[in-house]
Amino acid sequence: MRDLSPDEINELLDKCDWGTLLLVDGDKPYGIEVSHFIHENALHFIINPEGTAGKCINNNPNIAYKVCSADLSQQMWSAAIVEGKIEKVTDSQKIYDSFIMLAKRLNRDIEKYKKLGQTLSANPEKSPVHYLPIKNISGKASR
Repeated sequence: MRDLSPDEINELLDKCDWGTLLLVDGDKPYGIEVSHFIHENALHFIINPEGTAGKCINNNPNIAYKVCSADLSQQMWSAAIVEGKIEKVTDSQKIYDSFIMLAKRLNRDIEKYKKLGQTLSANPEKSPVHYLPIKNISGKASR
């Protein structure tokens, strides 16, 4: 096993479409699978602000996000984790733009995501868009 370099971690984050967002719910751990996109050296997520994850973030913004990749035999693998304080995006234009970036990242219908972004950017205080600066990172690989 070996450590991943920062460049290898960034490549893995770029390669993976989704990962596990690790949060704290009161006195116990909580994790959800989410898609992400990278913009301005930060991971961006769309999270229901009224769901359990949104409530966890409001109570404790310290999070970790883990991605991993493996070959079919699971002999070759790599994993990375980004830790830090997640923040909510409250700028209407950035909320709207985030939906377009996510649609492109996931190869989804951009028109549908534009409509969703337009609707959700109308009330920025209830924004589902969050970001985590890519600063505190580490990773491991099998070889």
